[in-house]
This record gives sequence, structure tokens and C-alpha cells, in this order.
Amino acid sequence: MIHLGWGYIRGYAAPQYEKAVKGTGGNPGTGKKSVEAVAKEVIAGKWGNGEDRKKRLQAAGYDYPAVQAKVNELVKSKVYGSRNERTSCKAVG
Repeated sequence: MIHLGWGYIRGYAAPQYEKAVKGTGGNPGTGKKSVEAVAKEVIAGKWGNGEDRKKRLQAAGYDYPAVQAKVNELVKSKVYGSRNERTSCKAVG
């Protein structure tokens, strides 16, 4: 048995994996949310539409093209699914 300090290993810090998994990690020093978290908020309608959304995202310091690309990716994956799902459907008639 190794005794170190008061029973603790010094210099050990537990990484915060929960934030990374849930997509809420963002940039730790800036207080910003991750692109994926903001994209999900955009899909939920929290940032408005069109030019209003673009202005609000840029005013908040987010990269609009990156957020919009992530929105498109998320919407495409939910609406259309994978290629196998689309081609496996057969007409019933």
C-alpha cells in the first residue's frame, strides 16, 4: 500500500467527459456552446429564421457558416436517413 499525501494522488484531475458527450462543452474559456449544441437550438427554432438568425448568431460570436453546415447535416441525417434505409423501401401495390 502506498500512502501519498493525505491519501490522495496529487496532480490528478478528472476530465469532464459528460460535457463532451452531450455536446455542451464548447470553448471552456469563452462560455460559448459547441457548434452542434447551437445547431440543435437552431433546429428547435431558438435563433429565429433567415437573416435574423444569421445576424443573431454572428452577434453572439458564432461562426454562421459552420453552424448552418451542422444544421444541414443534422437535418439531412434525420429526414432522409442513410442510403440503405431509402433504397430498402418497396412500393406495395
